[in-house]
Amino acid sequence: MPDQTYLTKRLLLRPPKPADAADVYRNIADWDVVRMIARPPWPYPRSLADEFVRTSSASVIEYKGEVIGAVGIAARSHGHNLGFWLGKRYWGQGFMTEAAAALITAFFADVGDVALNSSYLADNPASWRVQQKLGFVQTGPCVLQIASRDAELPGVKTVLTRAEFQAAMLGQASSGK
Repeated sequence: MPDQTYLTKRLLLRPPKPADAADVYRNIADWDVVRMIARPPWPYPRSLADEFVRTSSASVIEYKGEVIGAVGIAARSHGHNLGFWLGKRYWGQGFMTEAAAALITAFFADVGDVALNSSYLADNPASWRVQQKLGFVQTGPCVLQIASRDAELPGVKTVLTRAEFQAAMLGQASSGK
């Protein structure tokens, strides 16, 4: 899956390449973005954008020729985990739901009926809205280590089954979203 390319109505999801580093840096080096993601530090140095495009297994999200964010599914000790971020200028336009839906469709086609895990910070309702539109359900509280805030913060664990995802996508299609 990481080396795949996916085309949606408005977006191209693809592996990152070195030329993407400037776009990655421009869209992630924003306190409002970084403060909601587990690993990036604050301030976010340009060298990390260069490292991201060299080493990340996530797909970058390209819109009109610009990399505006990233979405990935990683195998972890507790199963597969969905993670994502999006540049602030692109919030509230449905881009992340569209991008994540494409990647999740490919994930379930590849692995079958394996549950997909995620989480979100309790103070990040936008992340929960994206997950909810995809069919995720909350499974309980958790504590998330957030490097940019140098803190362990309250979060919520979520999970998605293939059936829940298909029902959510069917519901969106029937409502015209």
